[in-house]
Amino acid sequence: MKDSYDTSQKPKPKKKHEGKLIVFGNLLGPLPIEEGKRHFSEVVKAEVATLDGILAESEREARRFLSYFREDLKIEPHKMPLALFHKKTPKTDLDFLFEPIRKGGTWGYVSDGGLPGIADPGHLLVRYAREHHIPHKVHMGPTSILWALILSGFSGNRFAFHGYLAKEPKKREEEIKSHIKESMRLNSVQIFIEAPYRNEALLESLIKVLPQGAILALVHSLMLPNETAEVMPVSMWKSYFSSGKAGSLRDKPAVFLFMV
Repeated sequence: MKDSYDTSQKPKPKKKHEGKLIVFGNLLGPLPIEEGKRHFSEVVKAEVATLDGILAESEREARRFLSYFREDLKIEPHKMPLALFHKKTPKTDLDFLFEPIRKGGTWGYVSDGGLPGIADPGHLLVRYAREHHIPHKVHMGPTSILWALILSGFSGNRFAFHGYLAKEPKKREEEIKSHIKESMRLNSVQIFIEAPYRNEALLESLIKVLPQGAILALVHSLMLPNETAEVMPVSMWKSYFSSGKAGSLRDKPAVFLFMV
């Protein structure tokens, strides 16, 4: 999916639309219904109650999101019209996805976890809506990046989020070396995420490449009862990880942070 602005095109004339797109922040993990409901404001509940359909990264997590508002919805969560939009969705599908909104419907967008548009392709929906003069608004929610930064105890004055590192070990290690230089040059925190099944491979690469005195943080299971932030020098991580004290990370959404 190409993510770039085409500055060669002239602005399209403004058109009036009765429908609108509403972007909602989602919880960072699956919570029981009653507990999850407490994280959403009355304003968000009122907005969700207006939905005619929902765009989502995955159907399972979208239905879970809607279940927190079961008493407020005008359509049952399992009957709410739903269309998938994720990183593999062709950009050419946007016209089709926005058709119900053009016809006057109010549709929401929710990612699998956290705030759409942050490490998530939701920004393309907002850009499309803006470029086509379709009303749109955002309701803030948690983002794992900032949540992890706060839990780590690192300073939030200067940090960089790099998304996913390379899958291939040698290339991944080269990227880490580059980010070490950035951390040293700017005195900044470096932040990454990874697919859960590759968490341990990334942790091994970080421990191998980072200087012994660098501080490495692993934060996982955010918002859940087993939420954990493990922060220590790399010299301590080597024995900690090899001893198995870190436990299995293969099924835990995690955020990695370091500072040199």
